[in-house]
Amino acid sequence: MKTEEKYEEYARILAGESSATEKEELLKKLQSDPEEQKTFERLQSFWNHYSIEINSADGIWAKTAKTLGFEEK
Repeated sequence: MKTEEKYEEYARILAGESSATEKEELLKKLQSDPEEQKTFERLQSFWNHYSIEINSADGIWAKTAKTLGFEEK
């Protein structure tokens, strides 16, 4: 999976736009990869922080991505 696709998957899960199966599959992947779990938890922390002030998934992701230094394409 490309990095961009991975973060898009994470954003869908954080926004509540993924299926229960997708979420369960990701949680299994994260359990087997502690480093990736840290990455997801960091994204989740920023996501939760920005969701208080921004009322759209796209806006939250844009702010999170900018803060973490991810490039928008």
